[in-house]
Amino acid sequence: MGRSEHESASSRAFERIAEAYVALDADWRYTYVNATAAAFLGRSAGELLGKQVWTEFPDEAARPFREACERAMAEQEPRTVEVWFAPLGRWFASTVYPAPDGLTIHFQDIDRRKREELRLQSQQRLMEQAQQLAQVGNWSWDVVSNRVAWSDELYRIYGVDPARHAATFDAYLALVHADDRARVRGIVEQVLHDGGEFEFEERILRPDGEERVLYSRGMVEADADGRVLRLLGACQDITERKRDERMAACQHEILLGIAAQRPLAEILAGFGQP
Repeated sequence: MGRSEHESASSRAFERIAEAYVALDADWRYTYVNATAAAFLGRSAGELLGKQVWTEFPDEAARPFREACERAMAEQEPRTVEVWFAPLGRWFASTVYPAPDGLTIHFQDIDRRKREELRLQSQQRLMEQAQQLAQVGNWSWDVVSNRVAWSDELYRIYGVDPARHAATFDAYLALVHADDRARVRGIVEQVLHDGGEFEFEERILRPDGEERVLYSRGMVEADADGRVLRLLGACQDITERKRDERMAACQHEILLGIAAQRPLAEILAGFGQP
């Protein structure tokens, strides 16, 4: 088979491929555009062949695509980049296959997957903002592997660096106030045995020395045989609320004490005040 026949056979093979393919030479000029790519680019193959890709599509939004092509050519290594293609209003993944004399580019429509991915990312950002406003963090504990996963807000509440905090149950217990630790461990061990839901208040001691009061609530996930798989829960920082409640109770007792003509020192002593 001669060269022209070989090229003709290759072209027919590419035309039968449902996805978009183009070929560029070392000067970034189109040397091949299959029918799907022509429809995708909104131009006929005749309009593009011999034209310089960056002249035909100078849109700033295509910069990540251009950088991927240039890097692939420089390193002679395939690269994949996800790009928003404004003319069609869709997301595409472009895989660039370089060669010394040019490159071949495969375009794949990933619009549905990308939009869902962006929607989930947006949801996650909104959830993180809501958690921060409410001072609520969520967590899960894979009991089998003893791996604990915290939300960003929970790390902020506990005042620890995710990169330095060991994600285990024992590492969590180490942050619980020494006077509450045995009680918290007992509650968790009980729910691991009995299943169901749980809730408790705890004091924690942050690495910076600040004491906070938290309210935790959660549930157990088990398999069909009743074996505990994980614990899931949420934790809210209620330090200010507890402080306000104590202050209100203290003020109430002061008023009652004044009415009963009790000494102020005696009233405050009941709240641990000097």
